[in-house]
Amino acid sequence: MQGIKLSINKETIELLAKQYSDTLAAQKLNIAVSSFYLLRKKYKVPSFTKLTKNKQNRKTGEVLLPGQGVSHPQYNNLKIETFDCIDTEHKAYFLGLMAADGHTSLKPDAKFMSLELQKPDSEVLKRFACLLNYEGEIESISREGKKPSEKLLVYSRKLTESLIKNGISETTETHSISTFLPKELRRHFLRGLIDGDGHVKFSTKALNLTVSSEALIKTVSEWCLEEFNIKTSLKVRTLKSGKLFYRLTFGGKPKLILKWTYQDASVYIERKKVEAEKWLCLFK
Repeated sequence: MQGIKLSINKETIELLAKQYSDTLAAQKLNIAVSSFYLLRKKYKVPSFTKLTKNKQNRKTGEVLLPGQGVSHPQYNNLKIETFDCIDTEHKAYFLGLMAADGHTSLKPDAKFMSLELQKPDSEVLKRFACLLNYEGEIESISREGKKPSEKLLVYSRKLTESLIKNGISETTETHSISTFLPKELRRHFLRGLIDGDGHVKFSTKALNLTVSSEALIKTVSEWCLEEFNIKTSLKVRTLKSGKLFYRLTFGGKPKLILKWTYQDASVYIERKKVEAEKWLCLFK
């Protein structure tokens, strides 16, 4: 699960927004672009473009004159219709992984989907890029005090709108589970969610899932009751920032959940699958 303590004051955000685009301002603060954007929204600070009526080159910071530059990379072969219909294991899995660690944006100057994972887990990003037929690069991220990561960032209004329709919103707090997800593909969605936000605790024989969306966690709980008659326990944790996290514990029968989600799977984060298989071997 990704998270960052947003303790930067309004004056700093205003100062940077007057001088830089969100991308460059985020680099100055050594935070994610999405984090700077959310801080701007929190403090109601206009973007560089709205304040100055200008745009900047995203790499050099050079102010672009009207007609100059290309706002975002264009990929003609991108499968923008990928999430119009959730009808395969891979689509359901990556929708679940997006629900755990991804977000979308439909702001006027940036319509994109983004998924960032720790570097050891990032091999699965290549498979996501392959599903989308994405021809661009996967970005390497290095932030002070944080583990190296990699990010798949794809600009496309159509693709973004499809993800939003299927529950992937601007922030993880407002993610939900798509009503268009077929029942037979639930296990693949849940595997994606567990790969992103799940944790197997061997000492207590428990499987925990921690997310910041109440709607999402409640739907997963309902699935467990419907599929296996398993009652889950839910705890809420409040951070100093006021952000809420919901931890769902699959007590009593986590083996059923892990077997259901990982058995015969063809796409997963290797580290999480190894953990699941270890648990299944230890507690037969």
